[in-house]
Amino acid sequence: MLKLIKIIAIALVSVFSFTQTFAQTPINTNASGVFLDGYDVVSYFSLEQNAVGAEQPAAVKGNKAITAEYNGAVWAFSSEENREMFLKSPETYAPQYDGHCAFGVAKGGALVRDRHPLDAAG
Repeated sequence: MLKLIKIIAIALVSVFSFTQTFAQTPINTNASGVFLDGYDVVSYFSLEQNAVGAEQPAAVKGNKAITAEYNGAVWAFSSEENREMFLKSPETYAPQYDGHCAFGVAKGGALVRDRHPLDAAG
């Protein structure tokens, strides 16, 4: 039983340390400080998904005039409605690991991941 408690304690300390270290990592933006190259993160949650293997809907580009600042980045939206939805609950729409590659984060770095997950060809 003591061994199990030690394992759990080590795991909790590791997770806490990882979270504190990563919390200081800046969000993954382009050179202008815009997250996801200006694509509307809220729209990803409303796009109708097709069957696996079928062509998927295109990502929706945000409007440069409809933006919000969150977590040190500028976020663009395709409509005022999407902007308001984001502002009510930004953690719902913000990606894990601040938009960095999960593999890179697991390896101790912050690798840039594909900013166009629905448009891998472009």
